Amino acid sequence: MHEHVLLLVAASVISIAVSTVAMWTALGDYPASRRLLSLIFPVGQMGIVLFSAVAAVRSSASTPYLVFIALGGFACAACNPALYRGLARAEERDAEAMRAQLVERELAEQKIRLERAREVAGDADRIRDELQELFSRVGDALAAGESSRARQLLGNVTNIVPSVGASYSRNLAVDALLASKAALCADSDIAITIRADVPFALDIPDVEVCALLSNLIDNAVNAVKGFERERRRIDVSVRAAQGYLAMVVSNPVDHAPDAERERARRSAHAFSDDACLCEHGWGTSIVESLAKLHGGTVSTECTQGIYTVRVLLKLGRSATSSAGARG
Repeated sequence: MHEHVLLLVAASVISIAVSTVAMWTALGDYPASRRLLSLIFPVGQMGIVLFSAVAAVRSSASTPYLVFIALGGFACAACNPALYRGLARAEERDAEAMRAQLVERELAEQKIRLERAREVAGDADRIRDELQELFSRVGDALAAGESSRARQLLGNVTNIVPSVGASYSRNLAVDALLASKAALCADSDIAITIRADVPFALDIPDVEVCALLSNLIDNAVNAVKGFERERRRIDVSVRAAQGYLAMVVSNPVDHAPDAERERARRSAHAFSDDACLCEHGWGTSIVESLAKLHGGTVSTECTQGIYTVRVLLKLGRSATSSAGARG
């Protein structure tokens, strides 16, 4: 009788293994690390069933107890698919929450850009009116035969028309963001160096790229704005190469982040106010989760008083590298 019951226990373990294979296949779009983490549940279940069965045999437990163990294994196999679906839905909800936060941040950035666009439009109207008046005076001077005065008036054109601002990238959204951050740094008397090489079109939503890049730069601005002038500097690099979009932001710091605080931030809840990159901004887990959504990574280092954050986002076939104008 025991032999048949042990076969039933073995069948329950096999059923858990079969449900695990189905889970592994269903999670095919997730990173390998995420799928390996999901194996904790079924492997633990199989271990518990086997351990309980061996312990029951060695202690000469009754047949009903072994049957109970086997039924427990079958119950685990039956419940695992629902558990995996629940976990997947929870991750999707977290991802949607992150995307909603990204949209809110990008909306705030767009409002700022709209205000600046209105300022630019006002400047364009002013320049047009001033140029009309200037050329009218030039025409009057030429009509009066005063060519030297006309040349002098034409020289004032450079005082009316400002120099064209720097263009950082062919990607319009990234270029607008970098321009706004450069203006922010200029207003705060912070030196910023920007190197950008971003394709015109990305298969990663512009809202996610801009919100993430905006957050990284804002972190650096907040970190250096209290320093003396020569230390108020930020280096920003954004480029697409070898199938990845790499964002690197560096800034001076007084000391390296404490290792224990760094680990605590990484283990904190994604939306905790205490879990942040450096001293400000989003939680580390949020930034890492966004990077993982695109098969990327986040890394930080502090060397010789310079704190650097590197974010890699994996690009698809539609993202091709193109050289953007450099600032």
